[in-house]
Amino acid sequence: MLSTQIARYVSLYRSLGRKFSEQERLLRQYAAFAERFGDRHTRVQRIYDWCHTASSQKRGSP
Repeated sequence: MLSTQIARYVSLYRSLGRKFSEQERLLRQYAAFAERFGDRHTRVQRIYDWCHTASSQKRGSP
């Protein structure tokens, strides 16, 4: 459900003439993360969890 909503959101912004590629990438990453937990809607705690996970992965990169 989140992926579908994000696709619609991205389409809207693109129809307004915006590239929106980096934003789309991040939104899709979040949706994939949240959907693994069965989330159908955005949850604040899940966003915090995702941000923490993304930060941890980035720190480990060269």
